[in-house]
Amino acid sequence: MRKFFDFILKPFGAQLPFFLTLWILASMADLLGWIKNGDYIFAAYLALHGYVICYLCTLICGLFKENSTALKVYKILLLVLGIINLIADTFCYNVCQNGFTNSTVALILDTNMEEATGMLDMYMTHSVICPVVIGVALVILILLIRNLIVKMARFWLRCVMLIALLLVSVTTIVRKSGNYNGVFLCKVGLFLSYDRPKDLDVFRTEPELIIESHQPAAVVLIIGEALAKNHCSLYGYEKQTQPLLEAMRDSSSLLVYNNVQSAVQWTVPSFITLMTEARADDVNGSEWRNMTFLMDLMKSAGYKSYWLTNQPLKGLVDNAVSKFAFLADSVYCSRGENKVDYYDDFVLPVIAGIKDSLEKQFFVIHQMGSHEHFKDRSPQEFRRFTASDYQEYATHSFSLSKRETISGQVTGLDEKLQTLADYDNSILFNDYVVTSIMHSFDDTEAVVFYFPDHGMDIFVTDETYAGHSRENVPESMALGKEIPFVVYMTQKYLELNADKVSLFKQNVNTDFCTEDMIYTLTDVAGATIAGNDNVNDYSLIRK
Repeated sequence: MRKFFDFILKPFGAQLPFFLTLWILASMADLLGWIKNGDYIFAAYLALHGYVICYLCTLICGLFKENSTALKVYKILLLVLGIINLIADTFCYNVCQNGFTNSTVALILDTNMEEATGMLDMYMTHSVICPVVIGVALVILILLIRNLIVKMARFWLRCVMLIALLLVSVTTIVRKSGNYNGVFLCKVGLFLSYDRPKDLDVFRTEPELIIESHQPAAVVLIIGEALAKNHCSLYGYEKQTQPLLEAMRDSSSLLVYNNVQSAVQWTVPSFITLMTEARADDVNGSEWRNMTFLMDLMKSAGYKSYWLTNQPLKGLVDNAVSKFAFLADSVYCSRGENKVDYYDDFVLPVIAGIKDSLEKQFFVIHQMGSHEHFKDRSPQEFRRFTASDYQEYATHSFSLSKRETISGQVTGLDEKLQTLADYDNSILFNDYVVTSIMHSFDDTEAVVFYFPDHGMDIFVTDETYAGHSRENVPESMALGKEIPFVVYMTQKYLELNADKVSLFKQNVNTDFCTEDMIYTLTDVAGATIAGNDNVNDYSLIRK
């Protein structure tokens, strides 16, 4: 019995400095993050579960020969995981306003390298770096006083261990939660269990369609990126960010919809709802793979499909967007092996080269749009807005001498105003690209849809934040769903589809969600799905 107690108390002897170091790396961000969010019980829950896991990890040290290479490798591995955990958790709490979840794993693994670089540049602020620095400083302090810590251990840490184990049990009962995803090392399990997107060819079907009406020669879907509706002059924004679309608004060809929402606030899940019959609640599982694909519907309707993208088709693993892209008959990506960066107007000569009036064509055009790294989204000749155009955004809480965190940079007033200018310039350039795409189909019968995958929170919920929606901030999450939505119809389309044109015009103020685009596009292609009333129930031109 004596040997047993000596063994289980080893983490509180010579290994105590290592145990405390690991616990700080594993739990400090969780503790501070959930206290900041006001959930003190869950903060204690995660910290104390981290305590037990770190105890068990330290206990395993006793199985190795003292000072052996194997022991050193084991400790280094745990410390590296602990440092990664601290950085990841700090990022989640300060940027997403939430802990580490399944969505975090999907975001990391589904994000291509360019997006990842842009997001790190935007969000790696002092609010993220400082907790990491503090954690490292505490670790260094522990190492400096490790001999004193070991001497103190024998007198009181046995009681601390028992109390901690008791508190773990109590917090679990009070919390009544089976969610251990935020606990140290359980996150590794989230990565290992992540359901990586498989090639979708094996899930393809041949849906039976009923062709009910005239089919236009071309159906075009332009999907922008990270576009805030409240920065669109089409919707009343005071800066003229969309002069070309505004000039078209009074024509019968362009319709501006007022009450459209994205199904979700992030790119990959948004695309899942666009490219399948999946609803927002289906995106975190794998059932959407067994649902009908948009590309299969358009193929059954007799359309040849084209996917044109200015975003890399690779993430740390192939993401769902790339899998959908390769369902198209032809794929054109601006970012090939030469690693050359292109602006969104790269598609214009591509469209001119593949457009064919002799066959029915369906185009999906995925833009870089207004993605993070706003200043890189427009060429020099479209950088018309400057920081001096935004002096009305200067508030009492900003001054040239005060440093703040602005859109992922340690900045002050000047940088905030420049961020606004960069973002609006990206929209101004996108206005040119979108209208050019629309006009490139003027010589054929075509209908063009344009909207972004999600919205953005640009200094609305926090004057120091510009980026994706922040979880646990309801207004920010709402902004992530609010999107602009326009439909352009060529003259030939207007002449040959009077009934549908009338319905398009009737519904500009109708509530609509982009998860129903699959039914709208099927409807526009002149078809309904046999044995399925969803086109009749959900299409934008059936409401």
